[in-house]
Amino acid sequence: MLALTASVILCAAPTPSSRTSGLSVQTVRADLERSAAQVATIARRHYPYGTAYRLMRAAVERNEQAHQDSDAFLVGAHLAIAFWISALPTDVPWRNTALARHTDILCWRIPHVAMGVDDIARIVATAEALPASQAKRLQIFIRDVTQQRCTT
Repeated sequence: MLALTASVILCAAPTPSSRTSGLSVQTVRADLERSAAQVATIARRHYPYGTAYRLMRAAVERNEQAHQDSDAFLVGAHLAIAFWISALPTDVPWRNTALARHTDILCWRIPHVAMGVDDIARIVATAEALPASQAKRLQIFIRDVTQQRCTT
């Protein structure tokens, strides 16, 4: 005789992870600013695309190794990197793969940061010293990522 069992998988709204719960708004803001500023510093040096990308990823890795990688830090870093990648020419061979990687990470991490996407975009844009037109593009970019990519 075969016994059939049923499993139920419950999906709950994400809750802040242990790496961001209890952090003040100022700490979350500081982590977003610190990560975006690190990426912006590398981007401003005008290295070849591949070199700049490797340096950005190494900066994130260094912070992870030093356990200075809150969810807010990772959101800021991956948002800044993804936005930089989105501005690269479409003929860069690794562009689409890298963009998908970083937008996926954003989808995983944004729910763990107790801050809206418009606030995140504003903080990152300020930390990167983006002009108003680029800041608006960043805001549109993060909205598109969260509305289109994170929901599918």
